[in-house]
Amino acid sequence: MLARAREGTRSKSQTAMQTFEATHPVGGAQAIGIARAAYEFALDYVRASWMARSSRPFTAAESSMSKLKAGEVEGTSEIQRLVIARAISGLQIR
Repeated sequence: MLARAREGTRSKSQTAMQTFEATHPVGGAQAIGIARAAYEFALDYVRASWMARSSRPFTAAESSMSKLKAGEVEGTSEIQRLVIARAISGLQIR
């Protein structure tokens, strides 16, 4: 390795590490963008919780909207089916 460094040549692992280091800022930026989008998306659906905690009346079915969205996003019925299938079959179904 010392001889390669003196010659100015690089090993495959050095090139790979340099590539990884160059892509880290891009990966970090993507993670921040995804987190921000998730945060902004979630803000639209926490209004009912805030209204309930603040003792504000639900005037436009906010509670039902929140429950409907949570059921669709969390896959509640699918999870229950999976739990039941595991219990009946005894298998680890994914």
